Amino acid sequence: MDPSDRLLGIVVALQEEGWQRAADLAARLGVSARTIYRDVEALAEAGVPVVGVPGRGYRLSEAYFLPALHLTTDEAVLLLLALDATDGRLETPLRAAAAGVRQKLDALLPDRLRAEVAALQQRLHFEPANVFDDAAARQAQTRLRQAWQAQRAVRLGPAGRVVHPYGLVHVGAAWHLIGYDRQRQRVEHLRLDRIETVEVLDEAFERPAGYTQRFGPAAREIIVRVRFDAAVAP
Repeated sequence: MDPSDRLLGIVVALQEEGWQRAADLAARLGVSARTIYRDVEALAEAGVPVVGVPGRGYRLSEAYFLPALHLTTDEAVLLLLALDATDGRLETPLRAAAAGVRQKLDALLPDRLRAEVAALQQRLHFEPANVFDDAAARQAQTRLRQAWQAQRAVRLGPAGRVVHPYGLVHVGAAWHLIGYDRQRQRVEHLRLDRIETVEVLDEAFERPAGYTQRFGPAAREIIVRVRFDAAVAP
């Protein structure tokens, strides 16, 4: 089993079953208990709130769950299709959360509607442009997400630029970091697949009051002048 799928399986198991011992998870996923220990540690480092109690096992923190929502059928169908659209664009912890949401939504639908949604998903396909095919890239996205949530500056390699991360935006086939470059003293858009290393610093920052995240031409004033020969100008 792929390590990413195994991490996803652990989160889904903890969401569905509550307390789970390492031996139970190992039997469910077909790996050793030692592998489960390493995977749980990796989930914790990635920001998934896993609680461990000796002799009892693991569970997800209660803060990881939201109060129950009452959704209409159309709302549930829309969310399932939206989850399909984001599949392959998210890092492992968020993919695990998305899988848990998908299972819960699927359980809410009557059998007839579940079949209709399945048919829709076959006809309406979102092809993911996934730039996080390697562990280093997924780790970079995880660290950047943790940094902007905690409002901590990051140092980006290899240039060593210190940036205040404001957010992440997926455009086309790539994720972009939007943040304030301390050296250049301006907001920059940086492609994550061109960032080699991410170091989260102890330095705290605050986003400007009223800041609205934008991307593309709306974020900057760009003047374009197009010149034509006089003969073809009309």
